[in-house]
Amino acid sequence: MSKSVVSYTQLKSWKRCRQKWYYRYVRGLVPKERVKKIDLGNYGHALLEAYYKGEDLQQASENYWREQTKDMFQEEMIEYQEVRDQAEQLVKRYIDHYNKAGDDLKIHAVEEHFQVAIPTAKGYKSMTDLQGVFDLVVEDGTGELWLVDHKFTSIDLDKYEENLVLDEQANYYLWALAEMLGDYGAVSGIIFNLVRTKLPTVPQLLKSGGLSKAKSIDTDVDTYLQAIKDNRLNPNDYVDILNYLKENSKPFFKRHRVYRTPEELKNIKNELYEMSKDMRGCRVYRNATRDCSWDCPYRELCIMESKGIKDDFYIENNFDIHGGCKQD
Repeated sequence: MSKSVVSYTQLKSWKRCRQKWYYRYVRGLVPKERVKKIDLGNYGHALLEAYYKGEDLQQASENYWREQTKDMFQEEMIEYQEVRDQAEQLVKRYIDHYNKAGDDLKIHAVEEHFQVAIPTAKGYKSMTDLQGVFDLVVEDGTGELWLVDHKFTSIDLDKYEENLVLDEQANYYLWALAEMLGDYGAVSGIIFNLVRTKLPTVPQLLKSGGLSKAKSIDTDVDTYLQAIKDNRLNPNDYVDILNYLKENSKPFFKRHRVYRTPEELKNIKNELYEMSKDMRGCRVYRNATRDCSWDCPYRELCIMESKGIKDDFYIENNFDIHGGCKQD
């Protein structure tokens, strides 16, 4: 029996609906991309990769932009220019923020690809490997080793972090890192490197010539201070609002740490093994829910085939065939 290689995307698809997994990874049906989109989070990831590799940020942005827009019409490129501008601003602000805060992370690996055999319950190597990419592997100021997962989100970071303890992809990747090191106690856990995709609001300049001091403004101290400087105003007139923002403004950057014990990593390993064993058995069934209407590109095909209808023209028109059991 040949060895198989699975990604987190494949595992997620398997857990969501085995029929969906079967269409993508066994029959090799890949939905055709009707309209190419440039995702802000992916753009930000690319720029953070360049930054931590010591590359020129502007050149990295130009290279990424050129690659993403090579098949686009001019009108589409104009539409996505805003995404490029926002990604560049976010990452530049991220760098400034952590330079001022005194970033103590020592980088061990940047965007490192891995492929690790999933052991059986008794510790033997199974016939399935897990593959993926670590965003960062770092050592903090106390000497602890961490896996870093970049997250770009529009959600309030204090709320967003509440469910990160359940993040499956980060858990699987952390197990892979510990397995590669040969010691489940060698890695302390995961640092979720959170970036809010909304830029701070510039305070409004009033008719009086001063800046708005409304406490509802979604901004930070640095942005407010810059507005004071740009308008040649006296900072002493804004002490109260600056102190308020210092204590109460919603964070635009945050690093949330989740510790994992060796016992937790063993449980993650066992879960991975049980899933990989089921996938090799290829016992497939549908898990139809109301979510199928928005989260499954195979919905219409699934409905047709459940009625016994075979439509090769529909498949040819809507999917590329990349061969069975391929990875993303």
